[in-house]
Amino acid sequence: MMFTLPSRTPVPTAMLCLMLLVVGCFADNMTIHHPIQLNMKTWQHSSTQTEYYTFNLTNPWAVAFNGAKPILQEVGPYVYSNILQKGNITWRGDTVRYTYKESWKFNRDATPAHLDPNKDMISIPNIAFNSLVYGYETNTLGPLSVFKGLIPVWYNYWKHTLCSPFVNFTVEQVLFGYEDPLLVRICKDTGQHCNTTHVYLQQNNSPVTWNHTTVQKSGASSVYEATRLVEWGGHKSYAWWAGAAQHKLGGSDGLLFRPYWRINDTMSVFNGVVFRPLDFIYGKSISYAGGKLEGWRWVPDPKDFQNATENPANAQYYQYGKAGVLNITSTASGVFGFPLSSPLFESYPYFYLSDPWYAKQVELKLVNPNWKPQEVLTWLDMQPKIGYPLDHQLSIQLSIPMYVNSTAFKGWNQRSGIYFPVFWGKDTRKVTSEETTTVMQEVEKCNGRPPPRPPALH
Repeated sequence: MMFTLPSRTPVPTAMLCLMLLVVGCFADNMTIHHPIQLNMKTWQHSSTQTEYYTFNLTNPWAVAFNGAKPILQEVGPYVYSNILQKGNITWRGDTVRYTYKESWKFNRDATPAHLDPNKDMISIPNIAFNSLVYGYETNTLGPLSVFKGLIPVWYNYWKHTLCSPFVNFTVEQVLFGYEDPLLVRICKDTGQHCNTTHVYLQQNNSPVTWNHTTVQKSGASSVYEATRLVEWGGHKSYAWWAGAAQHKLGGSDGLLFRPYWRINDTMSVFNGVVFRPLDFIYGKSISYAGGKLEGWRWVPDPKDFQNATENPANAQYYQYGKAGVLNITSTASGVFGFPLSSPLFESYPYFYLSDPWYAKQVELKLVNPNWKPQEVLTWLDMQPKIGYPLDHQLSIQLSIPMYVNSTAFKGWNQRSGIYFPVFWGKDTRKVTSEETTTVMQEVEKCNGRPPPRPPALH
């Protein structure tokens, strides 16, 4: 869910939607080399359901010029099929290499009749201009630094049009990208070569990902290495984080899991939205098939959402604000086709489990004011002995803080630093009865067979 860069893949949203790579009992010297035949097609081409809810700012001018509290009307759900295709699959030694493409297809039948993502307009923060203001304030304009003195001029000239603090686009455009008129004008006026004049929070059906390889361990050398990421979207490291974090790829992709899990294990899942591994811990046991099959529910480790004061290790991810949000600003470069960051943060929907400060800054008018926490949480179920993924629910909200009170941008009276939710999505998967039967058969084969010895540090 990124803006595009020439050297960076538009990254999938890491919705937990694929089938297991392998299934069964493994000995130390056994090789994990291919998906089970029954689910080969599903592994290569799978689909889950994603519900999107957008937030329409209903009082933009009062917010911008009178300092009013933002009133955000939730609109949704817009239901899409999230489709992930894998291609160019190659087995090399103890790794499997592949490319992928992610797309979303609108599900008219599952979406309320009065909603149409191609017609419904919503008001959101002006991401392009907010990025310019942020770059101006933090001296992170990159190649645009030579034009820094022009930015206040652009604002004064276009503050009621191209540089308006809020803009209107259709839901479809907000979800999957739009050509921004401010970017078009800036690229023309500055003579800069812009690889894109579009803003993407997600990119639908991008062909670019087919050109970048993802590599995972197959488990040939050790079953405990199975599914660990070695390369993601053509990258082996991520230099926009600080210190050792930039080299911390690792973890599964959240779609495949190794076998033989223990309750005290930490399951690391590389999140393609935030470009870093996030840890999951054991939550509880879940029964499937009328109690005939045991699954374990894994939930995000709360420490990943702590700020740097509560958890100093998160300083490498620039989490210096209030707790409960993940700062992905440094990964959101490339609005103009060259490095320029847009302030961007990820959290649970409605800032659930975040510092209360975030939710108090805005007034949310929700589709379901009586929502329950379990409706917005993230979790995944998995059969621990063979590592087979079962049901899952993944909920993510994207928010943009506005920086507009600089002395260089007079005329706005909006309070700076308010986090505006733009949209949130919930991806779900339900295991089929056919899968459940297969998993029970494979678990039965494992009964009575001891697992291989785990590594000393695992």
